[in-house]
Order: sequence, then structure tokens, then C-alpha cells
Amino acid sequence: MRTRLHTALVLTLGLASTLVAQNFDFGFQTIFPTPLALPPSGTGGGTCNDAASTRTATLFQPVNSCVATARIFINLNHSRAGDLRILLRHCGVEVVLYDRSQVSNCDLAGQYFFDDNAPVTFAAAVNATPGAGVLAPGTYRPSQSLSAFNGLSAQGDWELVICDEVSGNVGVINSATIDITYLTANVSDTGLPVSVPLGGNGFNVCQEGFSSTVVRTVNLNSTGPIGYVALDLGLTHPVAADLLITLEHNNIVRTVFDGCGGTANFAGSYFIGDFQPSLCTAANNNNVAPMGNNIPASGYAPNEAFSAWNNTDMGGPWKLTICDRGASIGSTGQLTNFNIRVVRQCALNLSVSQPNGGASIRVTARNGFPGNTNFNVFTGTQGSYPNGWFYGIDPTLTDILTVLSVPSPSLFLGTLNACGQRNFTLDVALPPGITFYGVALEVNPQGIVVGNSAPISYTTQ
Repeated sequence: MRTRLHTALVLTLGLASTLVAQNFDFGFQTIFPTPLALPPSGTGGGTCNDAASTRTATLFQPVNSCVATARIFINLNHSRAGDLRILLRHCGVEVVLYDRSQVSNCDLAGQYFFDDNAPVTFAAAVNATPGAGVLAPGTYRPSQSLSAFNGLSAQGDWELVICDEVSGNVGVINSATIDITYLTANVSDTGLPVSVPLGGNGFNVCQEGFSSTVVRTVNLNSTGPIGYVALDLGLTHPVAADLLITLEHNNIVRTVFDGCGGTANFAGSYFIGDFQPSLCTAANNNNVAPMGNNIPASGYAPNEAFSAWNNTDMGGPWKLTICDRGASIGSTGQLTNFNIRVVRQCALNLSVSQPNGGASIRVTARNGFPGNTNFNVFTGTQGSYPNGWFYGIDPTLTDILTVLSVPSPSLFLGTLNACGQRNFTLDVALPPGITFYGVALEVNPQGIVVGNSAPISYTTQ
């Protein structure tokens, strides 16, 4: 199985930066080396609990930021659409995309895009297609809204589940893409283009103030913890190997590109961000004598991962430095675009509930970073939330019984799972009418508090 980035980008430009939705969406496409048989064996006829009739494809999303909207593309073939039940699952949430149409005998053959904004449901389109026909590839509305995923962290496994509940027909899944729109802040340099280098033909001095070095700074006015950083770079330069490109924020410097590619040329617009093919590899692949090929305009990963900024604040200056270390005559170009896009990390969330008719109490923290430590802090006094962090305290969940009536805090410690979640359930009947207060803290592996939830209150039922 191989995963690649699928991008669909809508830019918001200008010096002002605002955290908005629906301005940055991208997905990670999972292409299966061999199409996945549907059903896995036989010709179906079982329920979604029957392994032989159910195909589960796992689609991984690496970006830990909140879902504003979710959509899914499925490239699928099957000789009877009406036999199928199609589900999408992520971090405890399940959405039914399609749930059989026994009257339909039409085929599926192509790419089907499930989007809440589509005018026609997939089920209605299946029912309207003649029995000997093929449902036209296109965009359809799912049976249940994909908005059920809104607000969850996108990171982790998404499961596409397709059940073949009637025997006699088979098919394959070729690929699938989860496409996510995130809350994003943007800022763009409006003072471009500028020459690279600023003057002459460049020389081996990389220092601000020298003609060999271009330094551009944009200021992001939005604040909040970083979940993902992307750099839009418009650049032309005939000898890629001459250039050293870095990006700096919060005193953290990351190398975007460092002298790879020989005679390959920058000649277009490039999307730079983690989880993509290497920019250096692309440059080296186009190092062709005598003059080199252009590096294709596409999405690439930087030399050093931008994830070093994760959990830090997005606000403030972002500095791009391009140093031309070559002295080749005529090896000059232009910087035509410098745009920063920052996807905000999900806010840590704390909730308390009493499932099973009040016979148990459940405490859930969600939307943190997987692997970080979660402290759920409870107190009987409103507003007395602790500051700082706590070492060496690891009480059991049964201690919650004591915090219902005393003002001193108790802490419930655990590691956030692959969904950035932590759940505790205590199966015991609790007396009703007792109000307590809580807040969740998140601590990274270096022992630094990187997030906290909004304070909550809960009264037992």
C-alpha cells in the first residue's frame, strides 16, 4: 500500500492573517498495489460482522489538526451496487455513506466522491440508474452527514468499510482519499517579485545585507498552537545547486533546500510541507547535462521537517532566507511568491458523562497529540485550577470518588492514543446532585505543558 498527498488549495492572500475555514484542504490518497477484492473472499452474503463479506481499508492521515469538513473519494468497481453497505470510521465516530438498495442492479465503475454539499444522494443516484447501466462517476451526498467528524483531530487511521451483503457479485477497491478542510491562518509577502540574488551572480557568503542573500519576512497576526506548516514558494533560478533556502519562526530554523539538484532549475510554484516527496530528490532527478531540467511545480517535503514548529505559537514573524552561493554568470532568478499557511492544532477537549444510566462515570480527553501525557484535574471548587505541571502523581480512577466532595485536586494520568484521546470509565453508582469542576492539561515528552482544555463543570445524575 502506498500513500501520496493529494492537494486542493485555495489561497487567502494579503498581509492580514485570519484563522478561517475552507481555505486549505488536502488529503492523503491511499493507492493499493493490488486492487482490494470486494468482498475479500467468496461472493458476499454476510453482514458487516462477517469477515469474509467485509473489506476494511485503513487510510492514514498524518496531520494533527481539527477537521472543519471531511470528504472521501473512492475508486471502486462492483457488479451490483445495491448489495453494498459503505461506512467511514474515525476515532470512535461512524458515518454511513450508503446502505444498500435492493431494487438496484446497476454497476459501479470509477471514482465516487462523497460530499455533504452534493445535491443528490448516492442512494438516490443508484436507484435512478437502470439495472444494466453503470452509476456515473461523480460527486454524491452520503446517507449520513460527514459533519459528524467536524472538530475531531484528523490524525490517525480512517477506516473505509464496505460490506457485500448479498451473494453473487464481486468487485475491487482501487484507491481511496480522505480530503480534509482545516482551520488555517495565511499571510503573504506583497512586496514581490525580487531578484535572486539581489545583485550580481551570487557568491559564497550567506548573510543578511550581502547581495547574495535575499531575506523576506511576513508577520502572522493570528495566534494558537501549530499543527501543520506549509510554504508556498514561487521561484525561478537556473541552477538549483547554488541555493540554500531556510525558513525561521520562534527561533527555530528549518532548511527548506540545501544545494541539491546540480544543474536542475527552479521554474514555477512549489508547495512545501511535510509528508510529501523530497524536494531534494526531485531536484536530483532533474540534474541532466548540460543545462538541467525544470523541477516540476508540485508538492514537496523540505530538507528538515516543519513539524519542529508543532505545538509552538503560530503568531509573529516568519523569515524566508534564500542564499545564492554560486558565481555562475547568468545564474539569476526571481522570488515571485512567499506565502505561509499554518493549520491550527485542535484544542484539547475534556468531557464527562454517565453512561449506563448513571452506573458509571466516563472522563474523556480528546484532540491532543498522540503520545503526549494527559492530566485530568478535578476539584470541588470552581476556579481553583492548578497551574504548571505535575510529576510522579499517578492515582487510579477510583480516586474520583474523593474529589466529588473535597476541594483538593486529583489527577488522572494517561498517554493520549493514536487519536489524541484518553478515556477513563469507573463502573460505580455515584450519588446524584454533586457538582465538580475539571480541566485537562497536555504535556509533551519533554515535560512542557503544550495545551489545556477549557474548564468544565459537571453535576452527577
